[in-house]
Amino acid sequence: MNLVRLVGPALLALAIAGTPSAAASAQQEPGQLDMGTLRQVREGLHVVEDRNWTPVVPNVGFVTGSKAILVVDTGIDRASGEAILAAAERIARGRKIYVTATHFHPEHGFGAIAFKGRATLIYNRAQRAEFVEKRGKYVKLFTDLGLGKLVAGTRFVMPDKTYADRFRLDLGGRVVDLYSGRAGHTRGDQIIHVPDMKTVFMGDLLETASFPIFPWYPDIGDTDVSPAKWLTTLGWAAALDPVIVVPGHGPVGTKADLLGLSRYIAGVRDEVRARCTTAGSTAGLRSILEPELKAEHREWHLSEWVGPSIDAFAKDYCPSLLVKP
Repeated sequence: MNLVRLVGPALLALAIAGTPSAAASAQQEPGQLDMGTLRQVREGLHVVEDRNWTPVVPNVGFVTGSKAILVVDTGIDRASGEAILAAAERIARGRKIYVTATHFHPEHGFGAIAFKGRATLIYNRAQRAEFVEKRGKYVKLFTDLGLGKLVAGTRFVMPDKTYADRFRLDLGGRVVDLYSGRAGHTRGDQIIHVPDMKTVFMGDLLETASFPIFPWYPDIGDTDVSPAKWLTTLGWAAALDPVIVVPGHGPVGTKADLLGLSRYIAGVRDEVRARCTTAGSTAGLRSILEPELKAEHREWHLSEWVGPSIDAFAKDYCPSLLVKP
């Protein structure tokens, strides 16, 4: 597996997350949660906020009702999970704890090992299947990327509850809807909607002020990312009319961030379609589109992901280029 050829040297330090700012680099190691960023976004909603796009550090959410609390995402390892569990117990004050993950990628779900037997884990079925099928591949990938110490000894823990399409969770005076089938970034992407707060958790279907993360990894047999499905999912989420949008990485955002990403993906789709017959190959598409996209969005983070995204766009919108897995 030649990951340097596949994603380039810059991405070897990124894995599934993004480039940290200089300030973040000085304070946080990859995968290290900064629990000091825990803040109350509004009553009943707390977020450990990834303000600096630190590698393999997700946003972590806590949604509280009168009877229970839901934790969204658990970090990459047991230590992260233990820190998140401790915060959940402080906020919950004896209330029941539920846990879910936005998708199966290690920094979002591997910390669940700390919660097993101490909380109720809920995944959708597609997400559970991806955990089982791809966990080993991603442990090896992260190890090859120099992040092995974060995933060493981690084991997949089975959820206590699974569901097919939608799961409604009553936290006591507050319902939370978990939705499956809203794919794009992975097969098992899950959107968490808190109707009375007009809040959605998007996982890596959105990174604020950032190019989207396209986990295109043919060398490990994972090419499930789909911009076509992603665009449909963004439209569905925007129709919920959220006011607060919690991304997978980056600061908490708004509906405007969803709409902005939708415009970006639709724009790239149109460019790919228009150049199918003239580009000749995905390499040709990259050479044309990558500099254009970076120049148009100079203020966005994670520009390293523009190149790898082109193959995924070609798969969905330009099959005549015969993208090879």
